[in-house]
Amino acid sequence: MPLRLLPPPRRAAAPLLIPTVPHLARLLLSHAPATPPLLLALLPAWPPLLAPLLSHLLLSHSPPLPALSLYRSLLALPHFPVTESSLPVLLRLLARSRRHAHLSFPLLESLPSTHPHLLSTPALAVLLSTALSASAPGASFDAAVTCFDSAARVWARAGRAFGAAELNALLRAFCARGRVAEARALFHRYCDAGVVSEAYRCFREIIEMGMVPTERAFRVLEGFLRRTREYGKVEEIRQMMKVAQLEGHQIEEEAV
Repeated sequence: MPLRLLPPPRRAAAPLLIPTVPHLARLLLSHAPATPPLLLALLPAWPPLLAPLLSHLLLSHSPPLPALSLYRSLLALPHFPVTESSLPVLLRLLARSRRHAHLSFPLLESLPSTHPHLLSTPALAVLLSTALSASAPGASFDAAVTCFDSAARVWARAGRAFGAAELNALLRAFCARGRVAEARALFHRYCDAGVVSEAYRCFREIIEMGMVPTERAFRVLEGFLRRTREYGKVEEIRQMMKVAQLEGHQIEEEAV
């Protein structure tokens, strides 16, 4: 009986090698300012590599325009899942270059309606920091608040909530640079506009960030809250003021 030779078993196709982030960065920069088609073909197969790629470009002090061009191209791809974490990195990359920092907000405004998730608090924080850094001496408050108000309109058009977390980002931007006066000015701005809920929220955030509001600020907010019969909030901020003042006295005594 003749022997029958069986065909060799089929082997699974060898997986494609995953490109490394440095390789992708070199590919992008070697074709600058254009975005290489090969990169646009590779990244859709490995979407999670986008944020690490941008971080690599940031840490290696690469020019921002190739990254911006790539990002815009990926936004135009109908099924590419641009991650929320990628936009703050790109904004930091733009902010580091004084020549291109002004491109940050137009990028935000031009985001397609299919990507509302990119409008995040971390992205706003970078924008506010950029606005403060670029402002002239004495104009930082107006620059930051203008940026904040403009961002609120962008968020609203996209149907995104804009509230406590975003206000916290603005206050943190002031506090990170020791701009206590600006933080207090923001509170009084809300009071002057009669926006009690935002004034109350701002007052709380100022205390929670370790700053002590003035007695005048407390009296102004107290008056607003009493007129709206929000007595529980009056007692709450009264207790917060006492704790903040006590902690302030303790710090002063320890410093002596």
